[in-house]
Amino acid sequence: MRGVKSVMCAAALALLPMPTLAQQGPAEMVRMGEAMAEMLAPEQQARLPLAQALAEKVLPAGSLNSAMGGMFAGFLPQVAADAAPDPRNVVSRRLGIYSGSTELSDQQARRIADLLDPQWAERERRERALTGQLMGRMMDTVEPLIRQALAELYAIHFDAAQLADIDGFFATPSGAAYARQSYLMASDPRMTGTMMAVLPQAFQQVGAMEAETAAATADLPPQRNLADLSSNQRKALAQMLGIAVEDLEYALPDAAP
Repeated sequence: MRGVKSVMCAAALALLPMPTLAQQGPAEMVRMGEAMAEMLAPEQQARLPLAQALAEKVLPAGSLNSAMGGMFAGFLPQVAADAAPDPRNVVSRRLGIYSGSTELSDQQARRIADLLDPQWAERERRERALTGQLMGRMMDTVEPLIRQALAELYAIHFDAAQLADIDGFFATPSGAAYARQSYLMASDPRMTGTMMAVLPQAFQQVGAMEAETAAATADLPPQRNLADLSSNQRKALAQMLGIAVEDLEYALPDAAP
């Protein structure tokens, strides 16, 4: 089941914006969302019913479930229900080795999988079937929450006249078709394939950004490590963190004690 959990976590993370994930844990994000919902101004609260009606059209019931199914088929073919069981998945999962980086032949991968789990193929089929069911359940759970968040954003960013205009479009056959297809298009193989194709270029940009950042801060003194702090500074830091001085080396794992 570890593979199922990994896939479900990856799919759930895909629904969330990366800057938020980097700064907040799941519980903190829920509390933040609840607090922000309470912060709507009176005029925004007044627009909320219009915004909720619009959100129902923009994100029709079942949209996330259908989009996730498309992602499995296009972006994550190894967990698609109709994909053939792959012994390399067993090698990766059980041995912690990415099989694509090894020289294993298909026959060798199958022999290893058979050795580690004679029922690996049937196990993988059942886990895939269960993954689809669990993902559908997850999407059905989170979809109303996302729809409510959309409604609150609409109430904040659009006035009543704008909401009425936008709602009018989604009430048309063309608008309804767009709403049904928008999330499905996001998981279309054309889109997911393009995203995979541009990853090398994106990584190149990340490398260039790191180099430029290093150059922009080259004249600044280096950041302090634990060894650079005086005894009094260590005590003050530990007190502010609410930990013992002896535990600072764990709080700053990259710093020399």
